[in-house]
Amino acid sequence: MTLYAKNLLADRKWADAKEPLQRLIALYPQYAGDDNGYLLLAEAHRNLGETEQERRMLAKLAIISANTTYAYGRLMEIAMQEKNWQEVVENGHRYMAVNPQLSSLHWQLGRANEELGRNGQAIESYRHLLLLDPADPADIYYRLGRLMQDKDPAAAKRYVLLALAEAPRFRQAHRLLLKLISSAHFPQSGVPAHFPQSGVPAESRKNPAIVMAGLTVSPASTLAGWRGSLPIQPSQPLRRSRPIQEDAP
Repeated sequence: MTLYAKNLLADRKWADAKEPLQRLIALYPQYAGDDNGYLLLAEAHRNLGETEQERRMLAKLAIISANTTYAYGRLMEIAMQEKNWQEVVENGHRYMAVNPQLSSLHWQLGRANEELGRNGQAIESYRHLLLLDPADPADIYYRLGRLMQDKDPAAAKRYVLLALAEAPRFRQAHRLLLKLISSAHFPQSGVPAHFPQSGVPAESRKNPAIVMAGLTVSPASTLAGWRGSLPIQPSQPLRRSRPIQEDAP
């Protein structure tokens, strides 16, 4: 029966595959192998655009198997699309128990906790993400700066500057940096004494926002001292991620 249903799926006969797969689940309700009925039926529902039925199949599979990473990942993807942030967090924690080294997982958890107002958990997720060499570090630095602007303005400013070092034309990061500079925490005359006086990449030396931040630039200086002041260190050297960074949601 499994082979018959898989042949129907291979032929893209999604509706025809539903009946044999439902019978397969009824006969083997606890089977959670790679070709289990729940996973195959969820595939049929997905291709038919039946998201709620797909969700139910994957949720049932997640109950009987603690190692079904596909189910956790797909449930998180559906929840992200529907902005069901609590469900993203719940399935993210279950996924993390199986594979904690997935960068997309930390990004999804960070975004969900950010939307739920759980800033501490979001900061933790984004910091872990930096250790996994994210595709867009400028966005992560910016999000960390935005989350920390009230609790730790000095750290927030460092993260925003790192975002601008990665993407010098990141408009939202410019606005956040100017906000931090104009606040009581950072007078226009300069930066706090404990802020490392290290350089920035050549392409950022004429960046007005970085100049206004009070950084002293030396041709021979590097970002080593600057990055060394961060609580969590990225595992890879800084690099330019993209020439223009648009506003983050």
